[in-house]
Amino acid sequence: MLVYDCEIVKMIPNKKEEPIPNIKYCKGWGDFEGMEISVICVYDYIDNMYRVFMKDNLSELQELIYKREVMVGFNSIGFDNKLCKAHGLDLSKIQHYDLMLEIAREVNPTDKPTPSFRGCGLKACCQANFDDIDKNGDGALAPLLWQQKQYGKVVDYCLNDVKMTKALLDKVMNESICSPKDGSELKIEIFQEMKQYKTYKRI
Repeated sequence: MLVYDCEIVKMIPNKKEEPIPNIKYCKGWGDFEGMEISVICVYDYIDNMYRVFMKDNLSELQELIYKREVMVGFNSIGFDNKLCKAHGLDLSKIQHYDLMLEIAREVNPTDKPTPSFRGCGLKACCQANFDDIDKNGDGALAPLLWQQKQYGKVVDYCLNDVKMTKALLDKVMNESICSPKDGSELKIEIFQEMKQYKTYKRI
């Protein structure tokens, strides 16, 4: 099983804000090819290690994906998966588990296929469940930092998001979690293949 998160190169345009001079933008939230991938960070349960993938070693990530059964992300079905596919990564042979989507289904139940993600962000979920895990930056600014050649900060931010997602996932697999909305107990469904990775160890 892999836990992963992606960051992008180009900024997303915001109609409420003037473009930043000398900074490149994609066409919008649907322009996954134009966003470009800056870094993908991964935690691999089999090898018990974090890994960093960029343009020079994306082929190694593809090989790793082919060897694993489940890929876990946070808003990954709506964003990260589409970004990866737009840049040639084959995700067709692995199962996908979107932790944000599963939490949102419990917090904001609906008859619609996709529930509202309101109040279900990674920061809110971790704040409701841990005292020592929090965001170390703003994802919207990651492309700006990347274009300013502050690569280390972007990699560090991406790795921390993977750490946060893994911590939540470990709690989901072993017990209930607290709702980011009202603190109530939530039981989140997981895939059968994920049950072999139950662990309380946070790395």
